[in-house]
Order: sequence, then C-alpha cells, then structure tokens
Amino acid sequence: MIASVKSNAAATVAELLAAPLLSSDRTRKLLEGHRPTESMRSEAWAGAYSPSSTEAVYEELWRRADIVLSSGRPIVLDASFRTAAMRDAAQRLAHRHGVPFLLIECRAPRELIRERLAKRESAGAHESDARTSLLDEFEKHFEPIDELPPSRHLRLDTSRPVQENRKRLEAILES
Repeated sequence: MIASVKSNAAATVAELLAAPLLSSDRTRKLLEGHRPTESMRSEAWAGAYSPSSTEAVYEELWRRADIVLSSGRPIVLDASFRTAAMRDAAQRLAHRHGVPFLLIECRAPRELIRERLAKRESAGAHESDARTSLLDEFEKHFEPIDELPPSRHLRLDTSRPVQENRKRLEAILES
C-alpha cells in the first residue's frame, strides 16, 4: 500500500540481513532517466506508471534480484506488489534460487496514510510519487494478499512505534 512506510521497513530488513535493497520507486526513476527524488507525477496508471511501464520496472527488479541471488546473497525488494501475479513472480524467483520468501505487508489506518501522503507532498522531493489524489485509485486496484500462507506473509502495523516494529522484524528474521 502506498504511504504505508514500506520503504522504511524494507531498509530495516536489508540492514538486519546485510542485504542489498532494490526499490521499485528508484528503479522506475532510473529507467525513465530521472533522478531518484525528481517528481514524475502523472495520473494513475499513465506515463511512467502505465501498466507497461510498471511491468518494465518489475522485470528490471527481477533481473537485478536474480543477479544478487545468483551470488549467494539475500535480497530485499521494496515495492507495492499490488497484484497476486507480482507477488507470485517474486516467490518463484526465490524458489528458483532455493531461498526463503517472506512478503511483509505494511499496513496502517487509512487516515494515517492520508496524513503521511499530505506530509510527503508538502515536503517536496521524494523517491515516491504517491500522493493523496491517487490513494482511492491505488486501493481499488490492490489485490488482497490471500494467496500466501502465514509462514510467508507478515502483516506489519506501521502505525506502531518504529522501534517496536524493528524488534518484531528482528525476532521474525532470527527464527
């Protein structure tokens, strides 16, 4: 989900695993020839966010992740994975390399997400182009995560304190 603080959670996991972090936001900007914090705002599902552009972003994520996994290192992917097909592709990649797969679904109350988006918009430059005006459209196209067993799907409440979530992630990654 947008503005769920998934990038912060992904950075924490990458730090805990000493793993490279690949971001869909950063990858999208690089593929489009933009700096990571340069705005590429467009309407939902248009321009750099069209279905074909999004497919290219995820294909590049898979390509880069494949290289990292082939080297024997873990990888953390920071992306919304809004469809079951996207999540399945990530899971298949992990399976092909014989490594564990865990999807961390960052969740927060809708009003908090709106507050985060408004704060991000007023702050200016940011890797993500998500904004309040896109929230309804994104939610409408987000496919519920019901295809993964609990052992591969962690729901993280990002309205909780950062340190509390960090401890939870540490405990899960150690087990």
